[in-house]
Amino acid sequence: MDEEPLKLVSKESAPEGQPDHLKDGEPTSKAPVKCDDAVRSRIKEPTPNSQDQPFGSLNDLYLSESVGTLETNSDSSRASPSSGVMSDRVQRIASSIYAEFEAMIEAYGLPVVERLMPLVIGVLENLDELYKDQSAYHEEVYQLREQNAFMVGELEREKDRRKQAELVRGLCL
Repeated sequence: MDEEPLKLVSKESAPEGQPDHLKDGEPTSKAPVKCDDAVRSRIKEPTPNSQDQPFGSLNDLYLSESVGTLETNSDSSRASPSSGVMSDRVQRIASSIYAEFEAMIEAYGLPVVERLMPLVIGVLENLDELYKDQSAYHEEVYQLREQNAFMVGELEREKDRRKQAELVRGLCL
């Protein structure tokens, strides 16, 4: 029988009757910890009173087999604005990093990755934002070059019309 992958959730959003040993961060099975791209692309935004933890914390997270998404004890207004779909390039990088995190969790346990994962997720979100900005910049440059070529063509045609008008005026006088 296939085991369902373990998911990260907050203690506050745990289903009723969840075993207490899960609240200490211990998985119920030996299966590697896995989650989808949506989990990797979400992080809690820093709050004004959490200056010592600028990228949020996984201290309030534990593993559960029954919940399918990452949730924190924060409300939806503090959710990351870039929790949408990441670019393919950044998703490939995130998948590679996450595979390494899975190996580290399997070998050394969750505490090794607990504090590092939010920082890496924040860096990946920033990288994705920069990649999207760069893509938008390149698209804008392409459009401006096309517009410039059109305007240069218009300018050349206008110069030719004026030159022809000057020749006609010179012949008429």
